[in-house]
Amino acid sequence: MKRWVELTKSKVFFLYVGSFLLVFFIPSVVLGGMMYQNAVINLQAEIESSNLHNLNQVKEMIDRQMKGLEQTAVKISYDHRLTPFFLRTNDYYAMEAVQELGKYKANTLIAEEVLLYYRDGDMIYTSSGTYSLDVLTREIYRLDDKGKEDLLDLVKESDQKAVRPAETVFVNRTETNRMLTYAYPIPANGTAAYGTVLFQVKEQTLTSLIENLLGDFNGSVFILDSKNQLMANRSKGVRIQPEEITALLDRDRSEPIRNIMIGDQRFSMIEVTSEQTSWSMMMMMPTDQFLGRVIEKKTFIFWLFICLLIAGLAIILAFSLMHYRPIRRLRQVLGSFEPNGRIGGSASRSNELKWISDTLETAMEDHRDLVHQIKVQRPYVRDQFVHRLLKGDYRSGEELDQILNSLQMPLTGGYFFVLLVSMHHCPTLPAAKRIQLQQYLEVGQEQGTIRLGVEMMPNKVFAVIVQFKAEGELKQDQREIAMNMIQAISDRFGFSPSIALGRVYEQIQHMNRSYVEASAAQEYELKSSAGSCLIFEDIVHWQEDSTWYPAEEQMRFIQGLKQGDRQVALDSLQSMMRGISQKERSLLLLKCMCSDIINTVYKTVSVMKVGDFYKSIQEALMFVTLAEFDEKLKRLVEEICEAVEQNRENKNKGLRDQVLAYIHEQFQSYDLSLEKVAEHFGLSVSFLSRFIKDQTGSTFTHYTGMLRLEEIKKELKTTNSPIKDIIVRNGYVGVSNFIEKFRRAEGMTPSEYRKLNSM
Repeated sequence: MKRWVELTKSKVFFLYVGSFLLVFFIPSVVLGGMMYQNAVINLQAEIESSNLHNLNQVKEMIDRQMKGLEQTAVKISYDHRLTPFFLRTNDYYAMEAVQELGKYKANTLIAEEVLLYYRDGDMIYTSSGTYSLDVLTREIYRLDDKGKEDLLDLVKESDQKAVRPAETVFVNRTETNRMLTYAYPIPANGTAAYGTVLFQVKEQTLTSLIENLLGDFNGSVFILDSKNQLMANRSKGVRIQPEEITALLDRDRSEPIRNIMIGDQRFSMIEVTSEQTSWSMMMMMPTDQFLGRVIEKKTFIFWLFICLLIAGLAIILAFSLMHYRPIRRLRQVLGSFEPNGRIGGSASRSNELKWISDTLETAMEDHRDLVHQIKVQRPYVRDQFVHRLLKGDYRSGEELDQILNSLQMPLTGGYFFVLLVSMHHCPTLPAAKRIQLQQYLEVGQEQGTIRLGVEMMPNKVFAVIVQFKAEGELKQDQREIAMNMIQAISDRFGFSPSIALGRVYEQIQHMNRSYVEASAAQEYELKSSAGSCLIFEDIVHWQEDSTWYPAEEQMRFIQGLKQGDRQVALDSLQSMMRGISQKERSLLLLKCMCSDIINTVYKTVSVMKVGDFYKSIQEALMFVTLAEFDEKLKRLVEEICEAVEQNRENKNKGLRDQVLAYIHEQFQSYDLSLEKVAEHFGLSVSFLSRFIKDQTGSTFTHYTGMLRLEEIKKELKTTNSPIKDIIVRNGYVGVSNFIEKFRRAEGMTPSEYRKLNSM
């Protein structure tokens, strides 16, 4: 008993019962609707479709018969035995003409009589004899005065084929028939008719074609001519007056099947029109007779529904108890777990699902946030790692191994080198394609190689660290990897970049050297074309001179100065000075070599435009010993690298100020995105994401979210605007999602925050 009392207080149990009732009710309604659809509507549609098909068959049959009459009229007009001259030669020929007309009549299936009249005489020829018009209309086919007058006009005056609707005709004074008259002028398609062929067709002949259309149903069938005159009709069980048919003809008749109202009764109307004769055939049946076919099913359906209802209720109760049992058990397990005191306690436990949901949501909140932060930060951490690796910040192999393991980058073993992919030959790509290109270069694994890349702004190059397993000569493998990348970019993105390659090293911490070497090789892009591969070792070989200091060290020295890399520049300077001092050279050659180093420094800083070093260079020229020269050059290198670093920071500061100003202007716009900001400043998405993180310590999403949150808090304090309007006005579309985010950040809802700060 206690259990049932507990069930009556549970919203979840009643929710289950209601849900199962709904699940049961919907199929029941659908099933009932389907049965009704199948029993009534589909039955009606099936009968209408069948009748439309039958009506089309009758139309085609009548068309064939009328076409036959037309062809017979044409044959008569060209028969030399039936010409006016031949008929009036003597009585014998007239008798032959009567026999000939009898043959034509026998060849038609629906004509009761065939008549031939030439307008320059008074005689009319039939299959039964020759008569004057007066005798014919008075004795043989007697009509009323109006019918006689219309027939004579048709015979004597009409130049077009025509049909007279069915009318009562007294035949030979002994029988009465309703006849249709089909008139065809002679000659065929002539402009000045001199004769007429008439066909008499019994109305019963046409109605016999349509009498079986209704089958077991009540209704009426009508045949109308091109002028909408009633030519024939057949009715069963209903009687529709001619004037009611006439009223229907003024309505829209574009649909072959339509529903109409005649009086207070609804009819289903089917109509087809012959393109050959322009006759219309209509069938009308009372719609309510279709319901009579399913009345006998109603009792069965009723009792079936009652049985299903009883069985369904029993199943619903059993399923509700079965599904509620785990909820009740879970509630008992979580009964004492209310982390941080943020759950509603016993006051909210009448709705077990909400209570359980809130409890689990609170317990998993920090976990979800942590996982999200890891996913968001991973690309940034990877880019930072590559940047620091290229700058030579990692000297310890153990430190590198720890970082690689944390980033899940299997860059151990094999050989490494840096390649620079130049974007100078890159055409303007759509935003989606540009992002795909960046993603391809930033990280990838194919054909036994692993690559990590980062965009180097503003040089418009991608620096890519490549790890590979040597299968032959290192230089040949290196060149093949570069050419494969050029081909892949060409196939996917439609352009061929030039690629510069540094030397291959066995240890990944030497990638700063390979990067400097690749940068030196990239200087020779000026001499290359799109799709070329520039290898540092080849360039060194071009410039090698045994009497001078090593050319490769000079190239490293220049790149170290340009990039502000003190370590690389000083190491290269030391190698050049060692090359000068270790060999016996004349005093003049030594001075020339020292002057060349000074000249190299001067040209480099002149191109870089990072400051005025004229005095420092002049001072470096005032030396007595090589040791003094070396010491002065080291101070000059330190000064230049510091200026390069300061210049880079100044540029970053200017860009930072512009980007943050733009974000502060646009953060209330709901469509503000990292892609939109990147497009506005002409930057890549990955670079901008990394740049914002470097400059603000926050991701773009977190930074804009904080701006919006602070603005919303300000408006909650200082305005009386509805909370929903404030949230939407500050760039949020999902109000409920923001309220939950606000609660997690502030420990209360926006409405509670407004109340607290309005006191």
